[in-house]
Amino acid sequence: MKGSVKAVALAMLVLGIMLGMNYRIQAGQESSLAYQRYAAAQRLLHTQDVQRAALEAQVARLRHRLAAMPQPGASTAGLRNALSGAELAAGMTTVSGAGVVVTLDDSKARVAPGANPEDYLLHDQDLLRTVNELNLAGAEAVSINGQRLTAGSQIRCAGPTISVNEVRIAPPVHITAIGDPTRLAAAIEAPGAIQDTLHFWGIQVRVHQKQRVVVPGYAGPLILRYARPGR
Repeated sequence: MKGSVKAVALAMLVLGIMLGMNYRIQAGQESSLAYQRYAAAQRLLHTQDVQRAALEAQVARLRHRLAAMPQPGASTAGLRNALSGAELAAGMTTVSGAGVVVTLDDSKARVAPGANPEDYLLHDQDLLRTVNELNLAGAEAVSINGQRLTAGSQIRCAGPTISVNEVRIAPPVHITAIGDPTRLAAAIEAPGAIQDTLHFWGIQVRVHQKQRVVVPGYAGPLILRYARPGR
């Protein structure tokens, strides 16, 4: 009898160790995949920032050259076309197309005892991560509550509100993105994506796929600290 008890106990111990090792392996794999996805998003965003910064510098140069031309003519027509193309690529022109609208809002859930109430509110990093996921999924143009995101855009905390392009916004927040609606929606709603993380705190996330959305052009000042018009 004692031998049977020992055998059962030993089997349970071995099973427990195996389950624990399996859990750690799975957790490590999930952590590794999450890090790889984050790193890929950061590389993509860096590349896009460099490209957009170069386009903004090109827009500044073209505007300077156009302003220096005394009379409109054939030469200025070509320059205006080049300027229009650069402005479009740099995010300074209103664009439309198929895409999604992602609506985020503060949690309506009761704050758990001992929990931090701030965890139940929408923060700037939540918007930034959502935008990163959309860009990683191929978004061609993105705006937040009508504020177009460009290489110079900032999403940061501003007291009880969030600042986008130095404009304060408050929930609910509407993120509009142009691209493949199915891919963009999956980037937010797929298992393990940001929707799952935000839902853990009760943050409301709604994704609407649309055949036509409008993303306005960047309307703020174009201030380049180091770039100067070429001669």
